Amino acid sequence: MDIENAYYEELKRILKTIKELVPSTSDTAIKNLELLNRNFETLKMELQNYLLTIRVPDGNSLIRDEMYCVPEEQISGNAQKLELKNTLILNFNYTSTTNKYANKNSILHIHGDLKNEKNPIIFGYGDERDETYEILEKAKIEGVFTHIKSFDYFKTDNYSKLLAFLESEFDVYIMGHSCGLSDRTLLSTIFEHENCRKIKIFYHDNAENYRKTTYEISRHFTDKALMRERVLPITQCKPMPQSKMED
Repeated sequence: MDIENAYYEELKRILKTIKELVPSTSDTAIKNLELLNRNFETLKMELQNYLLTIRVPDGNSLIRDEMYCVPEEQISGNAQKLELKNTLILNFNYTSTTNKYANKNSILHIHGDLKNEKNPIIFGYGDERDETYEILEKAKIEGVFTHIKSFDYFKTDNYSKLLAFLESEFDVYIMGHSCGLSDRTLLSTIFEHENCRKIKIFYHDNAENYRKTTYEISRHFTDKALMRERVLPITQCKPMPQSKMED
């Protein structure tokens, strides 16, 4: 189950209840909203605790052995990191895995970084295009935006840095991201940007995963012809090998 989507669906259900019930019973619905936000905050903390237990594989060996898309001449020495020019690695998974691959100046932890108070993790829902999003804006009830990603982006200047990068022409390489609706606000900004030239999918395991990823990508485009123009066919994409971590 997608927890972020599940949260949003429950949030909408509660708001609908508040709108339809008489005032004497809507107090219960408001308490349900408060409970939902507290429970989601608990899940957020548990997620952080879990991620802190994950051992990150050695970056250099993973690139050499698994990431065949990286030219071998860019890798030298056990401690060497990739020096990427005019490249932005947009990291969504909170962990330091990408730090093992490239210089930190090439990486933007857009959804936060574990154990970094200056860049707290962003975990919630982010689809301002949802047809029912307007309900949240008109609700005028405290707590409706508590776990909406759009407002969490204001906690740092990461989003501003992303927008600055998009001012030049760029290609998108998708590695491991499901491209679900919980990131629609951000992904549609990238995919539909006038400077985006192409979108290449490094799919998981088989062609069916590639196909499912294209389904998700299409939901971020209002212009479907533009989507078909930018997303590369599977013949020009590659499967993304998974790391094999030793015990």
